[in-house]
Order: sequence, then structure tokens, then C-alpha cells
Amino acid sequence: MLRRAVLGLGLLATLACVASSCLSPTLPLPPPEEPDTVQPLAHDPDVWTVGGTCIPGAIVEVFNDTQSVGSVFADDQRTGRYSVEVRAKRCDLAWVKQDVEDESSGQTSFVIQEKNSAGVEDAGACK
Repeated sequence: MLRRAVLGLGLLATLACVASSCLSPTLPLPPPEEPDTVQPLAHDPDVWTVGGTCIPGAIVEVFNDTQSVGSVFADDQRTGRYSVEVRAKRCDLAWVKQDVEDESSGQTSFVIQEKNSAGVEDAGACK
């Protein structure tokens, strides 16, 4: 009888631990970092290539707030990188966010201006 009671308490404790871990809050999906590449197309300076890192498999949205246009990229290859073309003028304000399954991240704002892995090409251009 005592053995059965101890086993029952052990089972109850295990179930309580499992149930509480399911109810613990999860961390929100982080927003992507600011894009590391922002360049105008050579043949159309009103279209810019915007690229950066994302969570592998994410759906990434890049939106130009100034002109109310955007583009969506699905990282189907799970590379953790995105690259989209978006209509913009130099110094427009834009943002990027990512979605993974049913979670959406916050937005990361940035300014449309020439940028590569070394940084912004002309830091004073949009001040």
C-alpha cells in the first residue's frame, strides 16, 4: 500500500512538472536585425535591393512607410538570409519584420540609403 502511494505521488509530481512547463511563458519572436545590404538597382534607382539575416524558414516583410509599398520574402531554403526589391527613394523610412509559423516579430526600422557589410556608405546623406 505504501509503495502504491509513493508511486502515485511520484506520478502526480511528474505530471505537475510537465503541466507547468507547458504553461510557462515563451519568449517573443525577436525582430530581425537592421538590413546589412541596401542598394539601388543600377538600371532603376527607384528600386532598391534590401537584404539581411532572419530566422531560418521565416517569412520576411520589408515595407517602405514613406511610399506605402513593400515586399515579402519566404526563406523556403532555410538559409537565414533574405533579399527583396522594394520601390523607394533615398532617405525613405522603412521597416522589416519576420514571421515564423504563427508568431510575428516586432518591426526594425531603417532608412533607405546605400549600405553594405562595411556599413552605411554616406552617413550624412539622410540627416
